[in-house]
Amino acid sequence: MSFAERYAPAQLARMREHDLVDLAQNGNRAAFQELIARSRDGCIRMATVILRNPADAEDEVQNAFCKAYTHLSLFGRQSTFSTWVTRIVINHCLMRHRRSQRLRFVSYENTGYGNGWHVVHEPVGVETPEHGVGRDELNNILRSELRRIPPLLRVPLEMRFFQERSVEDVADTLGISIAAAKSRLHRAQVYLRDRMLRHCGRRGAATLTRVA
Repeated sequence: MSFAERYAPAQLARMREHDLVDLAQNGNRAAFQELIARSRDGCIRMATVILRNPADAEDEVQNAFCKAYTHLSLFGRQSTFSTWVTRIVINHCLMRHRRSQRLRFVSYENTGYGNGWHVVHEPVGVETPEHGVGRDELNNILRSELRRIPPLLRVPLEMRFFQERSVEDVADTLGISIAAAKSRLHRAQVYLRDRMLRHCGRRGAATLTRVA
């Protein structure tokens, strides 16, 4: 048995990522599987955010893992393995989304970013049945409007405000500059704000249905 193959699963589970990558790049499939196991949940969540379909998400995550295995020698360790493989997952999902929706995606890498941030805060107070119904309706509308945001903008928005990740982490995971991440976040918030404002008309939710 070669040096690369002689580790038991329990030993691999205790190893640092750096050592696992060394083994995997030297042909140890068990080490690669351990790296994948540590990254899988986050990749599934990210794929589901983009594709909105658990089955499609599973397919693209599996495709991305296969690609990561065949291109493992290209992993230069400028980031963590989980960040690297998450980028592959995101690229696979965006390509699938483009094929299915035939949408145009625009890169905002070189777009400037203003200093304004638009964060929505829900009021807090005494909970009543009416409050509960209103909150549920608002959440349903918000989820519906989030699905209308193109994935290129929606993904960083959900990473930042729903997964509570830092802007630096968002940029690193997406493989873009911090300025580009801020630009996408800003544009996504403006996009979402404008959509939500349409619900403030006299028809309430019907306002959106009439103009969408």
